[in-house]
Amino acid sequence: ERHEASLLCSGHAACPGCVEPLSVRHILDVLGPDTMAVVPPSCMAIIAGPQPFSSLRIPVYQPTLEASAAAASGLRRALDVQGKRETQVIVLAGDGGTYDIGFQCLSSAAERNEDFLYVCLDNEGYMNTGAQKSSSTPHYARTGSTPAGKTTRKKNLAEIMAAHGVPYVATASIGHLADLKRKVEKAKALRGLRLVTL
Repeated sequence: ERHEASLLCSGHAACPGCVEPLSVRHILDVLGPDTMAVVPPSCMAIIAGPQPFSSLRIPVYQPTLEASAAAASGLRRALDVQGKRETQVIVLAGDGGTYDIGFQCLSSAAERNEDFLYVCLDNEGYMNTGAQKSSSTPHYARTGSTPAGKTTRKKNLAEIMAAHGVPYVATASIGHLADLKRKVEKAKALRGLRLVTL
């Protein structure tokens, strides 16, 4: 479904050449304006901008870094009580807030099969704080905190989440836009915790 105006405004604060705004623009284009976003501290929080200002034309809640999945769970339940069951709740989080700091919260929400779409914008490191390694950083990669190369492998988040038995787990790339949009459309049609990493 195409909307008149993009739900992500131009003039946002992304770094030149960053693919996150392009990814989010197309994800939100599929979800539509009846969507609410949870955006923890991350590159996406910088792109969205400080509250009450935002480059997103949908409501945005910015929780603490570790609490995205809990915030999305509470938001979903509040919307359900109001009878707004069709409103999509989406988390737009980075790999630091997903693979590492927010993982306990995400795992708990998956165990309860909370009803929201969790999108991990995986740039394989803590990029907006100096490019330190995360557990998503590939083996041997040099980062601000691993100048000689990371000594451990990348955590396989998709397999871990699939092992939770959630209704939908997908990996995607903005390099394959039609595939990304198809996966978001499928996730939108389902209920329960859905995860897409890109």
